[in-house]
Amino acid sequence: MRNLLLVFALVLPTAVLAREPAPQATTATPISTDALLKNLASAKTPAEAHTLESQLDSAWNHSGSPTADLLLQRAQRAHDDGDNDTSLDLLKRLTKVAPNFAQGWNERAAVSAEKEDYDDTIQSLHKALALEPRHYGALVGLGSVLEEFGDKAHALEAYKKALAIDPYVDGIADRVRELSRDLGGQNI
Repeated sequence: MRNLLLVFALVLPTAVLAREPAPQATTATPISTDALLKNLASAKTPAEAHTLESQLDSAWNHSGSPTADLLLQRAQRAHDDGDNDTSLDLLKRLTKVAPNFAQGWNERAAVSAEKEDYDDTIQSLHKALALEPRHYGALVGLGSVLEEFGDKAHALEAYKKALAIDPYVDGIADRVRELSRDLGGQNI
């Protein structure tokens, strides 16, 4: 038995060393937000744009802070479950913890709009856009609220800015055409 253990002890290290090393996991270098936005503005098809939108959404949903990211995830889950009170409470905490996180403000604006708290909606959208002026979702949200309150000229301006960033953002080209027709060439 002792000889068998000695042989095993001598052979095992050789067998382990003779194995191929495990392949190293490779991680693709993430594309910068600037590059994604540049590619989005020049997207040739809606499918290409939607792929880039998904990548941007993923990038914008990461603040760099695990705490902020967790609050955002929980707020989004509560919103998806129809619990806007919990979602808004979490988003208010998030914007206190991470006041420079544009997506936190944008999400807060969306939930506030659903709760018809338009003061908070407008303030949150302005904060989101101050932090990330190219956030086409926040521009669309701003345009929607402005349009709802009859400010067609400024709604049109917000929608046009969103389209310049994302030419395929859902339904906005139609809103621009309709508002342009409604305004009938008024100086905006």
